[in-house]
Amino acid sequence: MQIPAYIENWLEVDLDAVRANAAEIRRHLPAETRLCAVVKADAYGLGAVEVARALYGHVDLLAVTSLAEAIELRRAEVKGDILVFTPLCEGQAELFRRYRLTATVDAMAPLAELAEAGPIPTPCQIKVNTGMNRFGCDEETALELARYASRHAALHLTGIYTHLANAAEKSDYNKQMKSFRSVLDKLKKEGIDYGAAHAANSPATLLYADACLDMVRCGTLLYGQKSVEQPKDKDWQLADPCRFRARVLEVRTMSKGAPVGYGGDESAKKGAKLAICAMGYADGLAVETAARFMSSEIYFKKAAKAASGKNRPYARHNGQALPLIGRIAMQTCCVDISGTDIKVGDVLDMPLRRVTASSRLPRYYKLDGELTASRDYRLGGEEL
Repeated sequence: MQIPAYIENWLEVDLDAVRANAAEIRRHLPAETRLCAVVKADAYGLGAVEVARALYGHVDLLAVTSLAEAIELRRAEVKGDILVFTPLCEGQAELFRRYRLTATVDAMAPLAELAEAGPIPTPCQIKVNTGMNRFGCDEETALELARYASRHAALHLTGIYTHLANAAEKSDYNKQMKSFRSVLDKLKKEGIDYGAAHAANSPATLLYADACLDMVRCGTLLYGQKSVEQPKDKDWQLADPCRFRARVLEVRTMSKGAPVGYGGDESAKKGAKLAICAMGYADGLAVETAARFMSSEIYFKKAAKAASGKNRPYARHNGQALPLIGRIAMQTCCVDISGTDIKVGDVLDMPLRRVTASSRLPRYYKLDGELTASRDYRLGGEEL
């Protein structure tokens, strides 16, 4: 398979690298600890269906946030167990049964509805709130749910878990783990088989051996990213499976002081050579996440860096960093390629955030070193 010439920008995903990262995570786990691959948010922008298919047989469980995400995987004939993180809601039980999904439960009414939806045992897992304060139940409710599920023939309790809110802060981590272990100890004393206990997300997996329990849930590590600094006594070798690529549409040689792009925010140097590339903010380029709260101190530090150009985005070509210049437009940007022999039609690697990448960007997938699959919503999956 080759990428057609009419495709001007795309996301290239190396599925071999994703598999290698799964193996690397396992290398750092106890032999008996299972691995849950988090493929929520379209596998962090890489493509949940393709990533999930590639991971079949390489991980023990898949996990997504929503019921719709899970159904998408099942309709694409993705095999294996799939856990839905968002707790089961009223009216969803039949869908969980139909699509053979593992439900998260944190209240009795939905669990009872799941039990009454049919005779075939349906897998479920209990989520305990130990400090994230988003989803999950308290300790007493967790015990009540586990008792109910363990004695009901139409239910199969396959796990119990919690979500760490701040794994990088040891005191916060210890507090949540102590609370979670208290629930596990009480279930053990009652002789209740709760299945796999899991708490560790990617940061906790990286930082703490005692967080592994029966299973770990990894997303960022699986996709080659470390959200915290790894301990000095550990050597994690992770591959980046993701490349955002754009073709050069035009090359221009600039006169001194010529404005570049909307607003003329920047001016070119004499003889500067600029490449106009097929990627802009509609594709997700230079889109900042607004999810993280910033104190005034952090905000002004970021603003100072922006003014100084220290956080300027860079494209790359054969490993060479090339600064983006001028205001990024909706579907194009300018890259300073002075001193290079880059020409129209050449391909640059672009500095796109994975989760901000437009779902309309074509995806191309490599397996065993070859391009093997593609997905392009713009053309309904058909080539011109």
